[in-house]
Amino acid sequence: MIIKEFNKESQTYFSVKCDKKIYSHKSKYQKIEVYHSVFFGNILLLDGCFMACEKNSEGYHLKCLEIIGSRKKIDVCVIGGGDFGIVHHILKNKVSNKIDLIEIDERVVWVAQRYFTNYFKNITKKNVNIIIEDGAEWMKKRIGNKYDVIIIDSTDPNDMSQKLFSRYFFRYVHKNLKAGGIFIQQSGSPILHGKSLIKPIMKKLQQTEFKKIRCHKLSMPIYPLGEWSFIKCMKA
Repeated sequence: MIIKEFNKESQTYFSVKCDKKIYSHKSKYQKIEVYHSVFFGNILLLDGCFMACEKNSEGYHLKCLEIIGSRKKIDVCVIGGGDFGIVHHILKNKVSNKIDLIEIDERVVWVAQRYFTNYFKNITKKNVNIIIEDGAEWMKKRIGNKYDVIIIDSTDPNDMSQKLFSRYFFRYVHKNLKAGGIFIQQSGSPILHGKSLIKPIMKKLQQTEFKKIRCHKLSMPIYPLGEWSFIKCMKA
């Protein structure tokens, strides 16, 4: 079977040959599907969009790790990221002893536990605090819980995640970071979203008094046109 994702902005399809569908469920928030491919292993789709896979697609997670830099034993918060790819690499590289992961959809965590075990196998209550909640609302309530790094590993802006790209939300992120802390925001395709997403995010971050704002590009084979980005900035 051929699994396809159509991108309206580029008018292109990305497709993967899969040998079977493993899982399908409509949660409160989105349609969740898992397929198996010989080349990519298990593949996670949310609302028909490719999100994560087991093999040959580590650029996204490793770029995030690279952006964090050489810091060790720091306090980290990940909002989204329910596939546990970024969390896995942070723990593997001993960047943090414990991570707060805020995921709105409990079913995504359930799927990761069962179908993405290479990312989830070393996750315990001692090293990851899994919180099932709206990330924006959680960040608003937790003012004063200071982090060295906050990472937004969300879907692109939609009805559910739009608030994670707002200046209102960025203000709460700023308040929850330690001085010199790093904020990393998933920021879409540099080819497709330069004007519609990346530049507006950078402007909002500047207005929120973040410093050293920079867009980092990376290769991501299962995302539209094969290139993606993170925006990194710092609290002065």
